[in-house]
Amino acid sequence: MEYLSDRLKEPDDFYEVLAWDKLSTKSQNTLQRAIERSDVWRTSELNGFSFDLLSKISVEDLNDARFIGPARAEELMLELITLFENLNVKKEMDTTASAASRLVSVSSLKILAKLTVEEDLFMYLERIASFDKLTPQQRHSLLQELLPNKNPFSRMMFGRRDKEVALGHLIEANLRLSFALAKRVFEDQDIRARTIAGNLGLLAGINSFSDKPNIDFESHVMKHVRVFIQELIGDLSLSYSDILDLMFDPSDFEVTTIQTELVTEVDIPFANCATFSELFEELDRALLKLPKVDERVIAMLKHRHQAFGEPGLSLDEIGKEWGVTRERVRQIVEPFMAVTIQLESDPQLLLKAVEIFEECEDENEFKAKVATESIFSGESVTWERLWGITQILSPDVLANRVYEKHLEIKFESGVNSPLKGLVKKDRSKFGLYDLKVVARKYEVNEEKAFKIISEIYPRSIRSGSLVLARTKNLDTMFENSIAKQLKVKSPLEVPILLKGLKRTGRNRDVALIGTSEDLTNLIWSLAGNPPSYEEISHGLKKDIEFQSIEKWLIGIFSTSNLGILHSNDVVNFALNQGSINVSSVTVYLLNSPIIRSHGKSLFSLVGTDVAEDQLDAYSQIIRGTSESSEVLYEMTDSSMGILSVRPNLNVITSGIVFPPPGYKKIFQGYEFKSSCRCGNLETIQAVKFAPSGFWTGFTAMIRHGFSAHGMNKNSTFRFEFDFDNSKVHLLSNPYEQL
Repeated sequence: MEYLSDRLKEPDDFYEVLAWDKLSTKSQNTLQRAIERSDVWRTSELNGFSFDLLSKISVEDLNDARFIGPARAEELMLELITLFENLNVKKEMDTTASAASRLVSVSSLKILAKLTVEEDLFMYLERIASFDKLTPQQRHSLLQELLPNKNPFSRMMFGRRDKEVALGHLIEANLRLSFALAKRVFEDQDIRARTIAGNLGLLAGINSFSDKPNIDFESHVMKHVRVFIQELIGDLSLSYSDILDLMFDPSDFEVTTIQTELVTEVDIPFANCATFSELFEELDRALLKLPKVDERVIAMLKHRHQAFGEPGLSLDEIGKEWGVTRERVRQIVEPFMAVTIQLESDPQLLLKAVEIFEECEDENEFKAKVATESIFSGESVTWERLWGITQILSPDVLANRVYEKHLEIKFESGVNSPLKGLVKKDRSKFGLYDLKVVARKYEVNEEKAFKIISEIYPRSIRSGSLVLARTKNLDTMFENSIAKQLKVKSPLEVPILLKGLKRTGRNRDVALIGTSEDLTNLIWSLAGNPPSYEEISHGLKKDIEFQSIEKWLIGIFSTSNLGILHSNDVVNFALNQGSINVSSVTVYLLNSPIIRSHGKSLFSLVGTDVAEDQLDAYSQIIRGTSESSEVLYEMTDSSMGILSVRPNLNVITSGIVFPPPGYKKIFQGYEFKSSCRCGNLETIQAVKFAPSGFWTGFTAMIRHGFSAHGMNKNSTFRFEFDFDNSKVHLLSNPYEQL
């Protein structure tokens, strides 16, 4: 059965009672007769009708009612359809208007004016193109300005005005984003209407953005731009004027016009002020000429506006002082928090103060200049106070310059400076900075770059364009590498120390930066000239401690003939020692700053003087005593074979085995997973036959034999190859065979 509600658009509230007069008199009578016919309700008991009631009245009841023909029934249905369509549209408009009202309630007219679109679209495009794009760091700083200030004094002094400047910068820099979307959608609608709708979405997106990792700013903002254009233009088909009506209350225009006219008429000789004391006196006189301003208003305003140096008081405290309520104080002060005095030109005194602030690298430097520059005449002028004054006397020019300089300082200095965070990440593992690189990367001079680094690392040492950035409690890798070398042998020449530093860098996968001159001067400043351990130890936070393997290396080299050893000798010593990791020995020989290579696999401690003829004689001895490895392979069946190896030191250290003649073709193309019959060897190393004719990948199994099964360099290692399963097993029992 069909009911009257079946042809109507469902409202949000099924039970909302609509007055009878929503319908024409004729349709009221028609509906009441249908209700009587349905026997659901008596019309005398009803104050109106609802969607729920219409869902209980059938079309049959309507057609069967007394004196109701098809024409009247159809007329009623058309009215009901129109009524419920308009009801939903009105609610949608109310929702959109509510959103716009909320935006207006938290935004000044100056902010909302930035969203409007000039009649000449080209003028609008020129305006939005004139605004610079923001870097991610600048955007982050501005978004931080929008967060609630945790400092109650700042909240009292600034109110929302400090946030409005940041919000204004964010809006201006992103207007082109809004326009980029507006011009592509609903192209049959007015471009100005589309653009201002998108700009409202931009404002909503900025106000609701949470500046956290993994949240993309542009995606978030564009989502709101798209929603506002869809609702205001696509769904409601509002014109540019309609949207302006949603944004601005006519009374706002009236109040603003009156205030602007009153302020404009003030003629004050600020141009004659030579000091800030005179400027503040003129400012008091200018404010007293405004309507409804007396000494009491100015006294209250001085406790709330950042342009004045009075201590900040709460509304309650001001109210108690003057015997009025806090709400009355708010009503008196609030209209003047955004007061401006329009001048023909910016006062030279104020312009000079702004230029002084712009020359400063941080707020402390500005504070020092305020104390010495005569134009400030002993007045306590902070950047906040300077900003407050410029907002009154030059809101569109000097106020913006002051705030932009503040953002620059905030970005570059302070504990939580974004720039400092970025610079901190550029510190090399050695603890070094190249000032030329930092200056070029962040568009500052080398002096400013060094100042930033010094603020992060107060123990920094500079040598030309090279900086050693030392933390508060730890020594740098640069200092440790030098100190270890000097503890082995002292003094040492700078070129020798530089070789050790490069070995350290190779081990840590980091390049040694800086010119030879800067590095030399830096080493001299740390360790003296000539460099010595006694000198460098004075600046170390902790005494140098050698690791156990370094102590072992120092011991064996110190007791060796001539102070030099072949790598095979060192490995042999490690195998006999048992507690020394053979692989670590190889790494230290190649990369430790306390070891030096003399070629032909010969090594010594740093600072050891070895003649060329001594190296040649030692090499001859090594070649004469070198042992060759013994290798035998036998097939046990068609898919299994045993490789027996009695390794020499080269096999032990490299894991490379040369097969007996004639077996190359058997093993080509195979790769075997390594394991041990004991089941306790876990490794991803694989044995495979290299194109150049030797096996690789035995290292893990040989080390396992040493550590787990008591095997030594004189043992015969037996490896079982399983061709069907591509596996090779170390046979821990020399007689074991499957």
